[in-house]
Amino acid sequence: MTKLIVIIGNLKFKNHNFKISEKKFKTALAKKPNILIAKIGLLNNYYTENKALQFNKLLVKLEPNDSLNPLVLELLGMMNYRGGNDELAIDYFRRADSTKGGYRLSYDALLGAANIYLKHNLIKEAGLLYEKAIARSKDNAHAHAGIGFCLASNPNFIYDKALYTKANAHFRNALKIEPNNAIFLSYIGITEYLMHNYKNAETNLRQAVAIKNTDATIYNSLAMTLSKLNKFDEARLTINKARTLDPNNNKYFVNSGIIETELIAYQLQSDTAHSTIEELANINSYYNQALSLNADPNIININRGYAYFKANKGDSAIIIYNNIQGADSLVSAGRDNNIGVVNAIDNNNDNADKKFDSAIALDANEEYPFINYNKELLAANGNKYYFKTKNIYTSLVYYYLPLTPYEAKFSNNLNVPENAVLASSSDEIMDGEKYKFKCNERVKFTLTVIKSIKNPKVLKDPFAFCNSKSMCKR
Repeated sequence: MTKLIVIIGNLKFKNHNFKISEKKFKTALAKKPNILIAKIGLLNNYYTENKALQFNKLLVKLEPNDSLNPLVLELLGMMNYRGGNDELAIDYFRRADSTKGGYRLSYDALLGAANIYLKHNLIKEAGLLYEKAIARSKDNAHAHAGIGFCLASNPNFIYDKALYTKANAHFRNALKIEPNNAIFLSYIGITEYLMHNYKNAETNLRQAVAIKNTDATIYNSLAMTLSKLNKFDEARLTINKARTLDPNNNKYFVNSGIIETELIAYQLQSDTAHSTIEELANINSYYNQALSLNADPNIININRGYAYFKANKGDSAIIIYNNIQGADSLVSAGRDNNIGVVNAIDNNNDNADKKFDSAIALDANEEYPFINYNKELLAANGNKYYFKTKNIYTSLVYYYLPLTPYEAKFSNNLNVPENAVLASSSDEIMDGEKYKFKCNERVKFTLTVIKSIKNPKVLKDPFAFCNSKSMCKR
């Protein structure tokens, strides 16, 4: 009879009738105080309803051997995940997963473990667990989204059609389950933006803003998209909204400068006599404000020099580029490349060639393939198949797409004693885990994008999870 009450409680729990399930588990415990399946059911209930005090009170009443039960270990993993204790959460998930006889972690536990790995940039481990989570539940929107993030972290994502197609499909599968999720819409918009499908990006980002109109990251992405569609008045208003919502974020001031730079290029295409005084004043103002908010001065000089180059002020651009000192090798490579471009446009071929050679030497790992492309174009000078214009050579410029931090929504899809699968199964956490790690800090997702003039295909550090050299000690 007591076991039947627990079974009914589990059924009510799976149907999200938490008040009734809690009552059933308490009734069972009143009849038989030491019945473990009722205690686990009630712990599930307390966890799901975020009743931490009741959860902990019941937890301390468990018998010593009860705390080794995989369902209890899984719940302890979930509680520590919720509390931000990532290392301890993984330890509990691992212990539940490796229970003798086999134990299949629930969808929620797999999702929690995968989120921890993604958060700490252990992409392969996260992807494996997201795949398993997708197979474990139909209510798997956030596992699909997680796979999208894993794919988007690949350095080749921006120009690898296979990666883009798969990532986009996962984000859209997530959206089918939660069609009004502004985060999913914004990520779809960003993937479309990165692949230069600007109209599709605009559609999704407008929907995201309509649902979540207080998120600066979404306004930022929409502003950058609008500038690509030459909707500069609206782009200006939209990036201003991002700055208003998050006034201390220097990235939005950097992007404001980029939008003004693209406006200069657009206006000079139709009117070569257009005065760029107003736009350059705006650009300098935005970049100065970014510097006051601790933006990297070398990155600012790359972007500021690029703005003057686009305004047909090559001499001023070179002076600004030469102010870049003490930068890392990649920024220095970008500086020399950009100076080479200015010289190439001005037919100073010898100087251009020297600068391209210097940039190539600084870019030892060939992370900027456009530098070699620029040198090849310079060598082909005079070839009838090449036409020297400012749209042929490729300069480096930085802009940012800060992403809303990924907060997975769980579907209350925990294992219960009557449906926990104890048949032989692989150790999912152990299979997925390649590293033991010590987590030092939480992470904010920021996408740092490098744009080339002709055909933007270079993506540096697609997801810059952390500024520290080693957040996760391997």
